[in-house]
Amino acid sequence: MIRDIVGVPAVLKIENRQILQRDIKNYIKYFNLTSQINPKTNNLPIVIESDSRLGFEIEVENIDPLKEKLPPLWTVIGDMSLRNNGIEFLSLPIPPSQIITALVIFDSYLRKICKQTPDYSWRTSIHVHCDVQSLTLSQFQFLLKLYLCFEPIFFYIAANNRDNSNFCIPLSHSDLVPVLRQLLCPTLQGHQLLSLHTEWPKYSGLSLFRLAPHPELGLNGYGTVEYRQFPGTDNMISLVTWGNMILSLYNAAQTLNSETITSQLLQLNISSEYEQIFKTILGKVLPFRPEYLPLFVKGVTFFKQCQLYPKNSTTVFQAQYPQTKRAILFTPKRPKPKKDI
Repeated sequence: MIRDIVGVPAVLKIENRQILQRDIKNYIKYFNLTSQINPKTNNLPIVIESDSRLGFEIEVENIDPLKEKLPPLWTVIGDMSLRNNGIEFLSLPIPPSQIITALVIFDSYLRKICKQTPDYSWRTSIHVHCDVQSLTLSQFQFLLKLYLCFEPIFFYIAANNRDNSNFCIPLSHSDLVPVLRQLLCPTLQGHQLLSLHTEWPKYSGLSLFRLAPHPELGLNGYGTVEYRQFPGTDNMISLVTWGNMILSLYNAAQTLNSETITSQLLQLNISSEYEQIFKTILGKVLPFRPEYLPLFVKGVTFFKQCQLYPKNSTTVFQAQYPQTKRAILFTPKRPKPKKDI
């Protein structure tokens, strides 16, 4: 299990905290939020079932000093990347059954209780941590394979030109192919995963930076992979759909036969069953659309590049990428200038 490799505390089970559950119920009742939390009356998608948990980091600007007590499930920190009184709200690890409750409580706190109008400017974003401690190492590798295939679609859904942001650089725009090949190698061991984790750039679209602790930086590990693509927004329908996409990748990695799906992905240029694979992985939360096809083809093509790992490889990651040159790993690819004729 990943939890045995990364050595981080077990994820907080908020549904077993009686005092916290009482506080949530009292908060909802006191501020009359019941009708807003009901997914049917609020037209929100139903969050799919999963044994994973999502942690939300929501950046907002135009927030005056908060005088009201923070709602259950949420804390707040400053954020130097933001302007105009920008702050960042952090949630506890939320089980799927309480994600809508947590998001509605957050939005109601700012608008109804604090009487503030948050600004989700181009500088703001929403980062979602997905708990992967319950996955085996092979399931974790399968999750990364699926992400590589669907990365262009994730950025397309996120929109707002997020694939050009320096804070969520697509893996397909990086120089990480040799590292990803090592990461996806069938002979990967737990200690090798930890070696890669210490070299993984923080500002990637899918970040492993918080998978395990960084003792050299004094940072804790969460046992999560972090999806950094989503822009700041108050559109709850889009945000719940985004959470469902993340949970869908996790569920697929945990429950599907990785060898069968990987073989199908590698044969897609022959079988052309892109739509069928898409529906297998994301079909419950996202209808297939024609514009997804070229994006899926692009993602699968990049995955195939990363799947070409050296056979029987035991290479240590740092041998190829010195720690002192970490930034080089994530220099976005730029087109070469044309020579004058």
